[in-house]
Amino acid sequence: MTRESGDKQDSYQFDLANEPDETPHYSIDRYQIEKTLGTGGMSTVMLAYDKERQQHVALKVPRAQPAEKVERFEKRFLREAKAALAVRHPNLCRLYHVGVDSGTFFLTMAYIQGMTLNELLDATGPLAEEDAAMIIKGVASGLAELHDKGILHRDLKPDNIMIDRDGTPIVLDFGLAKFFSGEGAWDDLTASSQFVGTPAHMAPEQVRGKKVSPRTDQFSLGTVLWTLLCDREPFRGNPLKVLDKILKGEYVSPRHHRPGLSSEMEYICMTMMSFDPRARFENMEDVIAELQAFLEQRATGSD
Repeated sequence: MTRESGDKQDSYQFDLANEPDETPHYSIDRYQIEKTLGTGGMSTVMLAYDKERQQHVALKVPRAQPAEKVERFEKRFLREAKAALAVRHPNLCRLYHVGVDSGTFFLTMAYIQGMTLNELLDATGPLAEEDAAMIIKGVASGLAELHDKGILHRDLKPDNIMIDRDGTPIVLDFGLAKFFSGEGAWDDLTASSQFVGTPAHMAPEQVRGKKVSPRTDQFSLGTVLWTLLCDREPFRGNPLKVLDKILKGEYVSPRHHRPGLSSEMEYICMTMMSFDPRARFENMEDVIAELQAFLEQRATGSD
């Protein structure tokens, strides 16, 4: 991947933009909590020092929930832990520990120094096709392992993918992960018709609350590729407007915003984002193969 050299690269941090840099009101004996890294709809992530491992980790705790929702909320949190513990892959954030301390449920993950894809775009603007292909290929490799374990991510977006200091893309946040079998049987923690995900990166079948599959993750990854190529999301506007565009199939090619984009890259991106799941690539292995062929073609300079 091509990036600017100099002090800016060396200063990459995990901290999310505009998030408070303060010590949260939590106390867990094993961990020395140093500061807040980010706060989302379900949880808060903090930088902490693991006294047993003697290393820094990212510690994640659920945000306060109404009492009647706590049991189900913790089940969702446990699902994230189960999803992450089930796999080991260099493109998936590693989970170290899950526990409860004085009534506080938590999990700890690898602390990754780097930047999210949105932060990368803020620093560089639209990526070269080869750089975008390398990043998406790495993410697809991690997702292939996830799918092989019978797990869907269901919330792929630029803020859930980080580039570490070695340039490796790493998928974060398994909070909406869903289990399935080869026969398509789902776990019982989330109804298959439940509306979950981030609107601008959701597949049509996900928006409709229909059955999702590994090709649903592929659509979302296609929207991430589109974003890297154009430095903007393919669906813009308020959430309802975005969902309406997705349901109506109102997709434009990335070449609409980047006229010089190669036809090969356009084909890969738009196939991944096909309205009909059956028109997408069969699986993540096929996505990887297409991206690898593209990169090899560029390396040899062939047409």
